[in-house]
Amino acid sequence: MTKTRRLSCVVILPLLFLAPAVLGQEAEKKIPVRPAPEGVRCDPDTCESKVFYLPNFSMANELQDVVNTFRLILDAPRVSGNQSEHAISLQGTPEQLAIAEKLETVLESLRSSGDHNRSSVLVYEPPPEEAPEQSSVGAPNRCELTTCFIKALYLPDFSISQLQGAVNKLYKTVQVGRVCMVPHSHAIVFQGTSKQVALAEELMNE
Repeated sequence: MTKTRRLSCVVILPLLFLAPAVLGQEAEKKIPVRPAPEGVRCDPDTCESKVFYLPNFSMANELQDVVNTFRLILDAPRVSGNQSEHAISLQGTPEQLAIAEKLETVLESLRSSGDHNRSSVLVYEPPPEEAPEQSSVGAPNRCELTTCFIKALYLPDFSISQLQGAVNKLYKTVQVGRVCMVPHSHAIVFQGTSKQVALAEELMNE
C-alpha cells in the first residue's frame, strides 16, 4: 500500500451492503446482474476503463492527491497512478468515468488559474428527479454518487493545515459523507445534498 505524506480524505462508508442481500433473492430467476442504482458498483463484465493523463501533476504526491480524490469521491477502488507516465487508470461505471472526467478538468483548471479569490465550482449536479429530499429537522439526508452534488471549493489563501481544518469542519459540522483536499489545486472536493452544499459554502466564506 502506497504511503502518502498526509491524511487528506475522510469518508463515511454508505450503507451499500444491503444490495447483495436483495440481489441474492433474485439469483434463482437468473436475471442479469446490473450495477446498483446509485452507479457506484460494477462487476468485471460491466466495468469500463479509462486512462487520464495529467502532465501538470508532475510530482508523485501531486498525482497521488488526484488518485485519492478519485478513490474517495467516486467510491472507486479500482484506481491507480502511474508516475512515469503522469497518468491515472480508473475502472468503474459509466457514471463514475463521466464524473471523473469533469473532476479532472476542474482540478487542472484550479491548479493553473492563479486566481487569488475564493470560489466554488460545481463538478456534478444530479437530475432533479434523482436529488434526495431535504430533511426539515436535523441533519440533511445522505446521498449517493449520482444523487449527490459534487463541489470543489477553491481556497487559494489556505495553508495545508487550514485546508485540513476546513476538511474537518465540513466533516463534523456539515456532516458531508465524503470530502477530500487536493493541496496542489488549493481545493477541497466534497459530496453532499443541496442543503449541505449551501452550508459548506457559507462556512468557507466566514
